[in-house]
Amino acid sequence: IFDEWITNDLGRCDVQLFAETATVLAGMPSNLCWMAPVCGRVLIVERDGSVFSCDHFVDGEHRLRYMVEFMRDQRFFAAYGQACFRLADTIAAQCGNEGGHHFVYGQMLAAQERYGEAARQFEAHLEQDKSQYAVWEALLVCESMMEDGSDRLMEHALNTAELCPLHLRPYMILAEGYLKQGDCKLARH
Repeated sequence: IFDEWITNDLGRCDVQLFAETATVLAGMPSNLCWMAPVCGRVLIVERDGSVFSCDHFVDGEHRLRYMVEFMRDQRFFAAYGQACFRLADTIAAQCGNEGGHHFVYGQMLAAQERYGEAARQFEAHLEQDKSQYAVWEALLVCESMMEDGSDRLMEHALNTAELCPLHLRPYMILAEGYLKQGDCKLARH
């Protein structure tokens, strides 16, 4: 297999073991943890924006942060923020309307207080899958930060409350909205 790869496929198709071995032999660091002196060089970003340092340990105990937390860190954003946005654009271009890239991209935009753009990304995600409470809640947060989001905010708060009736945030938003409209009966309800 190696002879076939080196003769006909090098540069066109990767065989991970061969490519990583060549990388290490060339004196460059490996991307595979078991071939590197230190594990954790290849970050994993899940659909919900969770960031892990290894694809073998993708669980709550090993989550480093959420992508939105990295984007709020000004040092991280200065160094990697634009690269993250370019990556999200690449994911969107290659995946089309599939996957959770809208949610992750929305989180990155919201972390930079670009609430209108973030809300549009969350809405695009919800066009594909209306069942994810985390996306509805992120949309509510963005719309509550926008000055012109009040009409849609109420509609989205109702949708969120129906989806997950035990969470308090949508009810607080609805109560505040009803109070602004002067409807004390619905605000109390």
